Amino acid sequence: MFKIYDAKSNVEIKRISIISMFKNNEKYLTDFFIGMMNEFESYYDIKFDYYIIENNSKDDTRKILKSFMETKSEKSKLLLFNKHTDYKNIGTGKNHDRLVNLTNIRNKLVNSITPLDSEWSLFIDSNIYFKVEILKDMFSIIPKENNIGMIIPYTQQLFIPNVHKLNLTKPTLLNHFYDTFSFYDNNSKTFWPYCAFEKCKLCKRETCKDRKSIPTSESIVDVDSGFAGFALIETNIINNKDIRWKTLSHEVKDDESICEHYLFCHSLKLITKKRIVLLQNVDEIYRTY
Repeated sequence: MFKIYDAKSNVEIKRISIISMFKNNEKYLTDFFIGMMNEFESYYDIKFDYYIIENNSKDDTRKILKSFMETKSEKSKLLLFNKHTDYKNIGTGKNHDRLVNLTNIRNKLVNSITPLDSEWSLFIDSNIYFKVEILKDMFSIIPKENNIGMIIPYTQQLFIPNVHKLNLTKPTLLNHFYDTFSFYDNNSKTFWPYCAFEKCKLCKRETCKDRKSIPTSESIVDVDSGFAGFALIETNIINNKDIRWKTLSHEVKDDESICEHYLFCHSLKLITKKRIVLLQNVDEIYRTY
């Protein structure tokens, strides 16, 4: 089994908390997530604890999660949340109703499980696909010795024929970093709706002329905000109740709001003085709709 070390001085990672939110994710759970978590447990010499919140699914998500959690560690916890009114995913998806609901659910989960005694916590969104070696690749930067509190991989968008408005005949990766909404560079500038990376084969960034795109050669990218659906965060940061997700409305017509991850990351950096980095060379990970 593979051991992970958080420093050159043989500081071994013994425990990682897996934290996820699921709603109507039956296919993702059965086709990928459960199998990959079992692979993690076989591949790494690490104890994984699972902390999951399920939000009133209409398919078998809740049933599948109950069965999955029966075999996991004694510390693992499944929260069943019964918010019957779905958020309004209008416009670009940046509306306040949507973001504040996601924020409240994520904070409810974290507040219910902290304090945690793991060294690191891994937040995984639904519909994120990755290889089993991804944790080994992310920890290779030795975060503790480099004052890193949060690590984000280069999660790509998988473009699918008849779903995305592109001339495709098969599912295709175009090096497009999918989480453009949460991403702010180290000058606190957004590139939305484009991604910030030169290696993207899709974004031309026509309206981002005042922003310097990130070259492919920069493998470790310091950022002010990001999430990418797959984020490693030092657990001591999660245990700090002053560091939580929140949003603010900043526009009237569509009630657009600031990404909740930006304010989380702002608090993280302000309070802990630690770095947030995106690993551009850890890119064998993608998201589907």
